[in-house]
Amino acid sequence: MADLHKDSFPWSAGTMPITVEMRALDEYLDQLKLEEKVLLKIDVQGYEAQVLKGATELLKRVAYVLLEVSFQPLYEGQGAFPEIHAFLQSAGFSYSGNLEQLLSPLDGSVLQADALFVRQPRKPPRGTQRFCE
Repeated sequence: MADLHKDSFPWSAGTMPITVEMRALDEYLDQLKLEEKVLLKIDVQGYEAQVLKGATELLKRVAYVLLEVSFQPLYEGQGAFPEIHAFLQSAGFSYSGNLEQLLSPLDGSVLQADALFVRQPRKPPRGTQRFCE
């Protein structure tokens, strides 16, 4: 946790880290049975950018991404909103707003939010025309 997190939520500063095995979401693609309109929900305490980077193939099959984003540094090494936004935009998603947000008990500023990103429809290549049948 970054200092801002510890200062804002002092009761959380005494947590003890544990070691867990990690694998990229893309490693599970062959085990997933995905239908249309898939929602990917990510809440991993500041590790969202790394999870997304391990899900580039999965994201191609996802319609919505809902994830916790930080607007101020709450975790060491976290990806902040601008990085998450740029990554998802390059993957074909647009930011659609926040569902909930966490305000700082110190000054009322927005610390985090559950941000929704929606896949944008693919545009036909330039120079092609679409006709109705």
